[in-house]
Amino acid sequence: MMLPSMRRSALAPFRLRPTAVSRRCSTEVRPLAAVLAAEYGRRQSVEHKLGTLDKTQLSDVLLGFVKRGELASSHVLENMPAVKPEIDHGAERMLNAPPLSDLRFALGTAVECRLGVDEWVRGVVIGHHYREASWPEEQLAPYQVLLDGDDLTSRTVWAPADSDACIRATVRFSIGAAVECCVGQDQWLPGMVVAHYYREANWPMEMVAPYRVLLDNASLSNGLTEVFVWAPLDTDDCIRAMPPFDVVEFLEARRAAQEAEDAKTMENFSVAGFLEERRAAQEEARRADEAAARSPADEEFAGKAGLFAALSNEPRGEPAEKRSTG
Repeated sequence: MMLPSMRRSALAPFRLRPTAVSRRCSTEVRPLAAVLAAEYGRRQSVEHKLGTLDKTQLSDVLLGFVKRGELASSHVLENMPAVKPEIDHGAERMLNAPPLSDLRFALGTAVECRLGVDEWVRGVVIGHHYREASWPEEQLAPYQVLLDGDDLTSRTVWAPADSDACIRATVRFSIGAAVECCVGQDQWLPGMVVAHYYREANWPMEMVAPYRVLLDNASLSNGLTEVFVWAPLDTDDCIRAMPPFDVVEFLEARRAAQEAEDAKTMENFSVAGFLEERRAAQEEARRADEAAARSPADEEFAGKAGLFAALSNEPRGEPAEKRSTG
């Protein structure tokens, strides 16, 4: 059995220079050396990332593990310390809230708050110029927000700055919603929302489009397919909901189209021509019915009946020569 001191001595070279040691090892040991070196590097990277997170961010990381099912929620809630965010005097500029008249979101406004690198949670603004008891009197957060969600996320947070990087307005249309997009002057095309807060690769970091929309193929010309557009603003001037189907309006439109077609037909209507066309059609239909009523057997029978009638009308008891000369 290897003692702990012996194990530390054996692994010491790998901690110092794992790559160089793996090259000096024999062929049989090199795979193990590579695994140890990779594991050591991964652990050091994780420890470094966790060491750079503050307490609030660490709580958000734990909540992320719970949502993905990697940790039990009861274990996290029982052991999560009830800490308050420490004031970073280097971030005083962000915590200096603007005047109430300059704030973008009123009380009761639905917003999205950033809780992690790529995690946004919806909530409602419940306070302006929020201040923790431990903060200096001059430090104010622009917003206090009550988050939506289950027991894990039903809590209040504060936004350190009135910026889209921290807090932003919620979008009106969900992923998969049917919408109409303005693609020109009074030109609207139907489509489906496929993404929120879309960015092109060459856009500035602060430039984000609320929606990315896949246009319907039926509305496109020249055989185009898979055409995407983005809406610069979440307003009815750029993107709007599809109008609901109106049965009465549909029937009215169809009736108007039929009346227009009838009016166009009546412009060239002639009574004499109409009667002549109807007579010709009736005559053609009568001939077709007569031809269909007569079968080949009927034609053969009619021919034989005519021959029999002709023979029955000839006089009897006289020589054929006399009948022919008489």
